[in-house]
Amino acid sequence: MYSEKRGIQESTKKITAIVLVAVFVVSLVFAAGCGGDKGIVGKWTVVDAGESDEFPPGLIMNFQKNGELKFEVSDDASEDAQLVIAFMSLAKMSYKVKGDTIELTMDMMGEKETMASKFKIDGDTLTITDEEGGSVALKRAK
Repeated sequence: MYSEKRGIQESTKKITAIVLVAVFVVSLVFAAGCGGDKGIVGKWTVVDAGESDEFPPGLIMNFQKNGELKFEVSDDASEDAQLVIAFMSLAKMSYKVKGDTIELTMDMMGEKETMASKFKIDGDTLTITDEEGGSVALKRAK
C-alpha cells in the first residue's frame, strides 16, 4: 500500500512538472511577441526610407503599449523630419499588429485613413514594407 501511494505521488509530480514546463514554453512564445505587438513596442529611428520622403532619417516612431503611435525627432534630425513632426502633431496615430502585418491608422480632424503593411523585426532592426514594395528601415532607439 505504501509503495502504491509513493508511485502515485511520483506520477503526480511528473505530470505537474510536465504541465509547468508546457506553461513556461507557451509563456516564452507569447513573450517573444508571436501574434502580439510586444516586439514592436518602443522607439524606432528611421535610418533608411529608400526613395520615400514620408519618413525622413531622424524621424522616431514611438509605438506605445496602448496602441498609440507618436512621432518624435532625434537631436540630429533634418528639417524635413521636423516638418513631418509638425504635420503629424495635427493627427492622432494608432497601430494594430496582426501576425506579420501592421495597420497604421491616422485620424486627422475626423477623417480616418488606415494603411496595412508587412513588417519584420530582426534584432534591433524593424523593416516595414508597404503594398507597393517600398520599405523603410528603422533601428531600435536606445
